[in-house]
Amino acid sequence: MSETILIIDDEANLRKTLAEILRAKGYATLEASNGVEAVDLLRRDPPDLIFSDWKMPEMGGERNSSVSAE
Repeated sequence: MSETILIIDDEANLRKTLAEILRAKGYATLEASNGVEAVDLLRRDPPDLIFSDWKMPEMGGERNSSVSAE
């Protein structure tokens, strides 16, 4: 089983491009367009690694990182 990486970014093109690159390297990816979606994914399917944009609407990376640690 491959490692799973959660990509959190409100810019869809950036998120999709990064996911494509990581999948080509053999990683499984999850995608969220904001921190609220990310928290839901974290609770359902915790990833091995998170790449997160820091400034996003609704819930940015700073707030998301504190929720992830819980």
